[in-house]
Parts: sequence; structure tokens; C-alpha cells
Amino acid sequence: MKAKWAGVATVLVLALVLFGLVAMTPAAPAAAQGPVSNQLTVSVYPSTSISGTTVNTDAPNLDSSERDVSLTTGWTTADVFVIADVASSGTLTATVQWSPDGTNWTDADYEYWTGSAIGTKTQQRVLTADGVEVITLPLAGERWRVKLTTTAPITTTVMATLRR
Repeated sequence: MKAKWAGVATVLVLALVLFGLVAMTPAAPAAAQGPVSNQLTVSVYPSTSISGTTVNTDAPNLDSSERDVSLTTGWTTADVFVIADVASSGTLTATVQWSPDGTNWTDADYEYWTGSAIGTKTQQRVLTADGVEVITLPLAGERWRVKLTTTAPITTTVMATLRR
């Protein structure tokens, strides 16, 4: 009878071991989500005629998908495209600005070596004829925007490609 119980015990132990191995098998992974895009192209300032004044793009700046494209969170660089349609004459100056809080703004500057000293320049483009200019820059602070200054009526559009 002892042998009978030993056989039953062995079968039970083997069954438990096999059950344990099956239970330890990892479940099939959930279906993978689509990859997170490393870039996003957004409208920063829709095509609008600016007449001899300075305007700033909005911050917060909600796009058609309700995303605040003025926030720098999650983005490291921006390619800012400034598009000008100059009616007859005039100058458009587009300057990128950064803010730590959405209230206090500073022009986006960068430093460079002149050969004898460190110089500073502002991230901006000046257009005096129809055309497109791009400003590629790192993002800093909490928010960013573009300051647009014109000397005459100029239809202006600003778009940006944000990159991670």
C-alpha cells in the first residue's frame, strides 16, 4: 500500500510541477501600438495680412487637434518656416522667442565664436520679397512663439516642424 501512495504522490508532484511550468509561461504580449512620431508639423500662424505692426503668435497656441503647439515639453528642436507674400514693398522680420512661464519673453539668441571673441545673434529672418525662410533652433523654456514685425501690409504664414 505504501508503494501505491508513493505512486499517487509522484503523479501529484509531477502534475503540480507541470501546472507550475504552464502557469509561469508569459502571456502573449498585447498588440503593439503604432510608433510615436518623432516629429510633428503644425500651423503656428495662419495666413494673415499684417500691416505695419508687430504681432506675436499665440501662447497657448491650440491647433485644430486641440494640441498646444507653443509648449516645448517633449520637443527638443523646431524648424520654423516663415512664408511671406509681399504685396508691393515692405519688410517682414520674424523672431523666435522663448518663455519660462508664458508671461516673460526673450528673443531666442545663440552664441558663436567670431575668431577672437564670443558673439551673440538673435534667431530671426528678414524677408523683403515673396519667399520662405527657415529658422532651425533648439527649444528652451516652457513655451515658444514667433514675433512678427512688418513695415507694410504683408501676408504672413508661420509653420513649424517640432522634433523630439
